[in-house]
Amino acid sequence: MEHRTVEKIAQVAKIWGKEAQVLAPEPRWRMRRRRLLRFADLLEQHKGRLRLFSDMECFPKRDQLALRRSGSPIELALADPEFRKEGLAGDNVGAARSFFELSLGEAHAIFCDCRYAEASGRRGAPGEAVAQRLREIAAKRTLPEIWAAAREAIARWRA
Repeated sequence: MEHRTVEKIAQVAKIWGKEAQVLAPEPRWRMRRRRLLRFADLLEQHKGRLRLFSDMECFPKRDQLALRRSGSPIELALADPEFRKEGLAGDNVGAARSFFELSLGEAHAIFCDCRYAEASGRRGAPGEAVAQRLREIAAKRTLPEIWAAAREAIARWRA
């Protein structure tokens, strides 16, 4: 299989005598939000408690990235064929951080049991609670998203 850029595909389409409307790639901030919301949907559908990581903030960063646990939200995400097709590579914190583009603080807020102590008593957390946290993170506007909105507003103002 040969990989080509969007521009190259448009050139090939013009050579063959057809005007092709090439869709722009999805912005990273939109892809991140879509993935987080899908992850939240999966967790809401999960019946039972999810096993979270205990005191993950106490581990060195490289050890935090290697954390994995059976019954975790990350394991549930890895079981999703769409996430695997999009590139989710493993069931550890590092793979989830990379795929969902999470900061270390966001990963801690989602996957550490200390953030759910009231609701869970450190015995895991219901899928709805973890999904709620994912939705809160997905709702935050990222800097690239703010810039895109500003560019669109300026373009409309100039038109």
